Amino acid sequence: MGSGEAGEVNAVSSRSTKSAQAKAAEKPRIICRRFKASQGAASSAALALTSMTSSDQNALHVVIDTNVVLDWLVFAEPAALALANAVAKRQWAWCVTPPMLDELREVLRRPLAERWESARKLALTTEVGRLTTAAPSPDPLPMSRRLICRDPADQMFIDLALACTPAWLVTRDRALLALRRRAAAQGVVIANPEQWQQHHAATTVSGT
Repeated sequence: MGSGEAGEVNAVSSRSTKSAQAKAAEKPRIICRRFKASQGAASSAALALTSMTSSDQNALHVVIDTNVVLDWLVFAEPAALALANAVAKRQWAWCVTPPMLDELREVLRRPLAERWESARKLALTTEVGRLTTAAPSPDPLPMSRRLICRDPADQMFIDLALACTPAWLVTRDRALLALRRRAAAQGVVIANPEQWQQHHAATTVSGT
């Protein structure tokens, strides 16, 4: 993954970013925290599961922040649904660790406003594990390569992305997005869902 892709992400218009922020403001803010070691989207989710194909060894690696998974499963955000569709078709390999799936399940157990409750409850029954590429929690990287996220709860996402390079990390989290320049130098593109969608649409059209 070269500087071209990183430049493409940085070139996404501020209008797109502002639009995404406006949409995000319309839904409840769900804050995810990593657990200690001791401890309308319904139809879209079903479509993603039924459209699965056999694993493609050439699929690009992607690490998805928990809140973006919620954008797919619960809030039916268009860019997140596009990412889910690409994962279901094995165009992209969604890399996860057991703690990430544990976090997702725990967050989905938290009640939401009434308008989101039916989607949240159905999401609890969605077997997202069938869409993932399981990965063990990565060994600590050498200090020369490790990027420290200012939010310890999100450290596991950047650690896994660096262990899976070349890879993308799709997130809306500011603490992770702040690492994008340093991550790009190590083969990881950090982007929000709309930026990922623009890249995916462009590469699908060009056939690259």
